[in-house]
Amino acid sequence: MNTPCIAIVESNTFLRDELDFKISALGYTTMAFADGSAFDAGITSNPPWAVAVIDLALPGKDGMLLSRHLRQVSKSIGIVMLGYRNNASDRLLAQKEGADNYLGKPVDTEELEAVLNMLVLRAEPALPVGTNWLLNDVCMTLTSPVGTKIGLTLSEVELLRALALRTDHFANRDALIKSMGKIPDCYDPRALEVMLSRLRRKLGDHSPLKAVRARGYVFAADLHFPAMA
Repeated sequence: MNTPCIAIVESNTFLRDELDFKISALGYTTMAFADGSAFDAGITSNPPWAVAVIDLALPGKDGMLLSRHLRQVSKSIGIVMLGYRNNASDRLLAQKEGADNYLGKPVDTEELEAVLNMLVLRAEPALPVGTNWLLNDVCMTLTSPVGTKIGLTLSEVELLRALALRTDHFANRDALIKSMGKIPDCYDPRALEVMLSRLRRKLGDHSPLKAVRARGYVFAADLHFPAMA
């Protein structure tokens, strides 16, 4: 499997090198760009990057313009915007221009890692195109793309339903705990990890249920359940 490539667009040499070092240390390959024009010229109908990390305040073509162009070309690529002003208006504007996440500078390494891991998992299809998993919360089963039915416990059904209801099929630990009717502050997170580990084993060696370190879990495949009558 090819190592996912992360694009870095940052005009400040020191910050660009720092991001390059941090992201490379996480196990990703990188392509660094000193300005928006160089990056924009590399945007094609099939961009080579899984995620693009773009500085908001670039000279010339700024981060918003690049994000908008990239999102028009690719709906699946992850886009992370970086800015010194980490306020609600900037985050909202970044989302409107196609960014998935907005992180304030200086960038926290653990937060950056969690965001990159989540976006890379989303970009990598776990199953062939056109296949999906079907959750039946009445019969308490999960049917794989090849028709195998997997029996579930009530808690497992609730966890999978919480993931299915989200467009990106991602939920943090607190959301998963709440989906079972528990209170996060009063629930041992280790019990959740054990439950999810057991569920991943049920789904087999190529389970699309994946942990996003320090963030939560994502179901990296199509997951549906029939609407209740």
